[in-house]
Amino acid sequence: MGRTLAITLFRHGLTQENVERRYNGWTDVPLSKKGEDEAMKLRFFTPNGYERIFVSDLLRAKQTAKLLFPHVERIECPALREVNFGSWEGRTADDLREEPSYQAWLNNPESFAPNGGETMEVFKSRVMTGWSKIIDRMRQEELSNVALVAHGGVLRVLLEAFAPRKRLFWEWEVAFGTAFRLVGNDEQGRGVRFTSLQVEPLMEKVNG
Repeated sequence: MGRTLAITLFRHGLTQENVERRYNGWTDVPLSKKGEDEAMKLRFFTPNGYERIFVSDLLRAKQTAKLLFPHVERIECPALREVNFGSWEGRTADDLREEPSYQAWLNNPESFAPNGGETMEVFKSRVMTGWSKIIDRMRQEELSNVALVAHGGVLRVLLEAFAPRKRLFWEWEVAFGTAFRLVGNDEQGRGVRFTSLQVEPLMEKVNG
């Protein structure tokens, strides 16, 4: 069966933009004070033994990773960025409600993109390319237990592709403070679903 392979997926901490329900993909915003405090509390409950931390290169993810794993090597991965919302960055659904392009995106996000942004198809392809590089590195370095700190959309892409139970992208609830631990063997991660998924609500759930 090969050696055990475990990858734990963490969503970054809360930001003020999350509280305000703004579309925030590539805009490089920091954690809110509440997000920082929650991450610091979470440190005391985070399992040990991670060999590497792979993290989105956006500030909110890097801050979360540093607070959670101050003594583990953190490797920045631009491919793990959230979807790019283009000209919609920083705006809310109420701001966009009357725009025809927004309605078109709601009806067909896989193939319609905001001006200057990404379609869901392009976003998912980018994330999967980044994931493949992580799997390659794990095999080359014989790593068996790593963590990934990224964004809600990124985690949904990976869970849709690799969780044992099949669910569509939008069916996954990825709350702040929840960790998803995928466990299998070294055959998993290349188009093969992991054999086990452990979901840990690690801190207070919030909306946004």
